[in-house]
Amino acid sequence: MGAVPGYKRHQPEQALLYLITERYQLALIALMERQGNPLPGYVQKEFEDDLKCGRL
Repeated sequence: MGAVPGYKRHQPEQALLYLITERYQLALIALMERQGNPLPGYVQKEFEDDLKCGRL
């Protein structure tokens, strides 16, 4: 099956927000926990889901 003419794959892994999330997500989660104010589970899930988006 060939590529669709004119289609260019979106590359979220190259977007600035994606790169920042990927690099600092775990540090942010740990910091918030140390401060006694952990991120809600749904926020952590959004981080994880965002990082999975577009990964082949």
